[in-house]
Amino acid sequence: MDFFDLEMQKKIAEKDLSKGDSIWPTCIVQLPNGQKQALSFPFQNNEEKAYNLLKLRRYIQRVHADSYMLVLEVWVSAEQIPTMTENRQEEVLFAVHDGNEETHYNWPITRNDDGTGMLTEPRDNDMANAQGSFADLFDITVFEQLNTTQKRKLDKVIDKMMKTYH
Repeated sequence: MDFFDLEMQKKIAEKDLSKGDSIWPTCIVQLPNGQKQALSFPFQNNEEKAYNLLKLRRYIQRVHADSYMLVLEVWVSAEQIPTMTENRQEEVLFAVHDGNEETHYNWPITRNDDGTGMLTEPRDNDMANAQGSFADLFDITVFEQLNTTQKRKLDKVIDKMMKTYH
């Protein structure tokens, strides 16, 4: 699977959109041996989002991932907080990190009355390197700021994840 293949990205997203489903936040991680693992991490609120991102960052570090592709539904707007405005566009974001730099591909979604959807052509991405909680999952600064007990507790969760996927 080539993370930079735009047709492959479109197929991944349209599979769920054609059924009227939302796209679950998913990270496809490439291991040093070339194997790929898909990790889904749904969240209901900012606390769950932060915890799942922390787990994902630590997992990527522990398995010595070479690269990853993060797939998310996002709202985009000229406003500071897209969720607070009616003037926004629903998109699927593919954040591809090759181990050195992160590239973003934004695919606008067109929804039908029945909730099904399809992607239009990817828009020009004017965000050189997007900032925010999902940026650069190789960065483990947040993990390093935890106290020893918190680190041990998180590593136990990661150990279970590693047993599941290996």
